[in-house]
Amino acid sequence: MGVRMFLETDPPASERTRSGYGTLAIWTALLVLYVGLRSWRLTSYGLWVDEVFSVRAARLAWAELFRVVAADAVHPPFFYILLKLWIAAGGATLLWLKLLPLILSIGALIPFWLLCRDLKLSLTEAALGFWLIAVNGYLIHYAQDLRMYSLLFCLSVWSLWLFLRFVRGTRASWRVIVALFAVNLLLVYTQYFGWLLVGTEGLCVLLWRPRLLGWFSLSFTGLALAFAPWAYAVAASGPKGTVVPASLQWIPRPGWAEVLWYLATLNGILPWRHTTLLGIILFATPVGLAMLDLLRSRDPSSRRPIALLAVLSVVPVAVAFIASRVLSQSVWGERHLMVVAVPYLLMVAVSVSHLRRVSLRIALIILMVTWTGVAAAAGMLSEEGRISWKSLVQHLIEKEGPSSGHVTVYTFEGWTAAPLQFLLADLGNHQFDVRVTTPRDMDQATFWVAFREPAARAEDQPRVVLERRGCRIDAERSVHDGGQRVTLLRAAC
Repeated sequence: MGVRMFLETDPPASERTRSGYGTLAIWTALLVLYVGLRSWRLTSYGLWVDEVFSVRAARLAWAELFRVVAADAVHPPFFYILLKLWIAAGGATLLWLKLLPLILSIGALIPFWLLCRDLKLSLTEAALGFWLIAVNGYLIHYAQDLRMYSLLFCLSVWSLWLFLRFVRGTRASWRVIVALFAVNLLLVYTQYFGWLLVGTEGLCVLLWRPRLLGWFSLSFTGLALAFAPWAYAVAASGPKGTVVPASLQWIPRPGWAEVLWYLATLNGILPWRHTTLLGIILFATPVGLAMLDLLRSRDPSSRRPIALLAVLSVVPVAVAFIASRVLSQSVWGERHLMVVAVPYLLMVAVSVSHLRRVSLRIALIILMVTWTGVAAAAGMLSEEGRISWKSLVQHLIEKEGPSSGHVTVYTFEGWTAAPLQFLLADLGNHQFDVRVTTPRDMDQATFWVAFREPAARAEDQPRVVLERRGCRIDAERSVHDGGQRVTLLRAAC
C-alpha cells in the first residue's frame, strides 16, 4: 500500500529531471538578462559630478574622508570606505570603477533567490518577480551609478531575507539575530533611508510576531548606539546656527504627483504620453484584488506574504512623504527609496498568482511582461537620465587635434567641470586645462567653453558674452539627459 501511494504521488524520475532542467533554464536566462542589461553601455557616459565626488572623496586620507563625508551630510560613509578599498585594489580607471556598482547589484541576487525560497513562492511567482526586477529601468540605472544606491539595494535585499528568517523561526536564533544586526548596521551606514526599512521591519514584528519584539528591540537599540558616533560627527561638522545642510536644501517637497511618478518608475515607464496612469492601473489591479481577497479570507495566514510585502513596500514611502511635508526640509528622494523595490515587485508577482480566474492571471502576466519589456528596451536605447560626458570629451579631442601647448576649456560650475576633468585624466590627456570661472572672465584668444543651458541670467549666457566680444563660434556639440542640456563649443576672439 505504501509503495503504491509513493508511486502514485511522486512523479517519475524522468519528469522530475525535465522539470529541474526547465527551472534551471528559466533562472539561467533571467540571470543572463539581469547581468546583460546592467552591463550594457556601462562605460559609455563617463561619470557625472556626484560620481566624481565619490572618487575624490575615496582618494582622500582616511581622516579627511570622514571629515568631508560628514560635512556633506547626505550619506553615511560605508560606501566611500568600500570604494576606497576598491580603488586601492584596482585603481581608478572608468571601467574598474563602474564594475563596483555592477557587482554589488549582482550580489543582491543571492538573497533574492533565498527570499523567494523562504517565502515559498511558486516558480511562476519567483520568475515573474525576477523578470520585473531584471528589466526595471530604475534599478538598471542605479546599478551603473558610482554611488551608494547599488550597495543600498544589495544590503536591503539581504536584510529582507534575514528578517524573514527571523520572524519565520519557531524561536529566536542567535545566528540570525547577529547576521540581521550586522547587515542592518551596514545598511544604515550606507544610506539614512536604511532606517526606514529597519523601522518597518520592527512594525512587522509588532503586527505578526510580537513575542519576538524584545529581541528585535535589543537589536534596534544596538544599531542606534553603533550609529550614534556618526550622527554626532555629522551634527558637529555642520555650520553653527544652520539647521539644514546646504547639500539638502535643493530637495523640493513632494506632492501626490511625485508619489505616483515613483510608483510608475517601479512599474516601468513607456516613452509615450498618457501611459503613466495606464501602467499604474495595470500593476495596481492584481494588488487591489489580492488585498480584497485577503480581507475576505477566513485564513489570513495563507495570504500573509502579500500583507508582509505590502507593509514593507508602503510604509517607507509613506513615512518619507509625510516627513517631507512636515519637516522644515524635504528628504524625499526616489533613489533613496530603493529599499522598497524588491518587496513591491514581489508583491505584484505574488498578487497576480492569487487571482482565481486563470484567464485573467495569464492575461495580466502577458501584459506585465510586455509592458516592462518594452519599457526596458526604450530605456536602454534612450539617453534620458544621463549626460554623455564621454562623447563631449571625444568631440573635444577630435576637433582640437594635437597641439604643442595647453588648450583652455572654460566652465562655470563644478557640475560641468568635474566630469570633463575626470575623463581627460582617465584618458591620460594633459592637453586641456579645464577651469571654473565666469563668462565675463574668458580672456584668451582661442578657447573652448562647456556650459549648462540656459544660464540663470540672460546676461550671463556664454553665447551673449562671446557675441559682444565679436568672437567666432564653431565645432559646437550639445548633449542632454532629457531635462538638462550641456553645450561644448570653440571660440576664436
